[in-house]
Amino acid sequence: MDEPTVSLDGPSTELFQKMLTQHLEKGGIAILATHIDLGIVGARTLDLTLFRARHSAKYPIDPSNFDEALI
Repeated sequence: MDEPTVSLDGPSTELFQKMLTQHLEKGGIAILATHIDLGIVGARTLDLTLFRARHSAKYPIDPSNFDEALI
Protein backbone atom coordinates (compact mmCIF):
# COMPACT_ATOMS: atom_id res chain seq x y z
CA MET A 1 0.00 0.00 0.00
CA ASP A 2 1.22 3.47 -0.81
CA GLU A 3 0.60 5.96 2.01
CA PRO A 4 -2.45 4.07 3.32
CA THR A 5 -3.27 6.59 6.06
CA VAL A 6 -2.58 9.85 4.24
CA SER A 7 -6.24 10.92 3.95
CA LEU A 8 -7.53 9.31 7.13
CA ASP A 9 -8.53 11.17 10.27
CA GLY A 10 -7.18 10.14 13.67
CA PRO A 11 -9.83 7.55 14.58
CA SER A 12 -9.65 5.97 11.11
CA THR A 13 -5.85 5.78 11.31
CA GLU A 14 -6.15 4.02 14.67
CA LEU A 15 -8.68 1.57 13.19
CA PHE A 16 -6.32 0.89 10.27
CA GLN A 17 -3.44 0.26 12.70
CA LYS A 18 -5.55 -2.20 14.71
CA MET A 19 -6.73 -4.05 11.61
CA LEU A 20 -3.20 -4.24 10.24
CA THR A 21 -1.84 -5.49 13.57
CA GLN A 22 -4.51 -8.21 13.71
CA HIS A 23 -3.68 -9.25 10.16
CA LEU A 24 0.03 -9.49 10.99
CA GLU A 25 -0.62 -11.40 14.22
CA LYS A 26 -2.48 -14.02 12.18
CA GLY A 27 0.62 -14.54 10.02
CA GLY A 28 -0.27 -12.09 7.27
CA ILE A 29 2.16 -9.74 5.60
CA ALA A 30 1.89 -6.12 4.51
CA ILE A 31 4.13 -3.98 2.34
CA LEU A 32 3.60 -0.28 2.96
CA ALA A 33 5.24 2.86 1.65
CA THR A 34 4.72 5.60 4.21
CA HIS A 35 6.41 8.52 5.90
CA ILE A 36 4.34 8.01 9.04
CA ASP A 37 5.38 5.70 11.87
CA LEU A 38 2.31 3.53 12.31
CA GLY A 39 3.63 2.02 15.53
CA ILE A 40 3.41 -1.54 14.23
CA VAL A 41 5.37 -3.84 16.58
CA GLY A 42 8.01 -5.81 14.70
CA ALA A 43 7.78 -3.69 11.55
CA ARG A 44 10.95 -3.50 9.49
CA THR A 45 12.15 -0.67 7.30
CA LEU A 46 13.70 -0.94 3.87
CA ASP A 47 15.71 2.22 3.19
CA LEU A 48 15.57 2.77 -0.56
CA THR A 49 18.05 5.65 -0.66
CA LEU A 50 20.78 3.19 -1.64
CA PHE A 51 18.84 2.51 -4.83
CA ARG A 52 18.12 6.11 -5.87
CA ALA A 53 18.80 7.23 -9.43
CA ARG A 54 22.32 8.36 -10.06
CA HIS A 55 23.66 10.69 -12.71
CA SER A 56 25.21 8.80 -15.59
CA ALA A 57 27.21 10.05 -18.54
CA LYS A 58 25.49 7.37 -20.63
CA TYR A 59 22.04 8.72 -19.66
CA PRO A 60 22.54 12.42 -18.87
CA ILE A 61 19.81 14.30 -17.04
CA ASP A 62 18.57 17.35 -18.91
CA PRO A 63 16.40 19.52 -16.62
CA SER A 64 14.91 21.26 -19.68
CA ASN A 65 12.98 18.02 -20.33
CA PHE A 66 11.23 18.12 -16.94
CA ASP A 67 8.34 20.22 -18.27
CA GLU A 68 7.37 17.42 -20.67
CA ALA A 69 6.31 15.29 -17.70
CA LEU A 70 3.72 17.91 -16.77
CA ILE A 71 2.06 18.10 -20.19
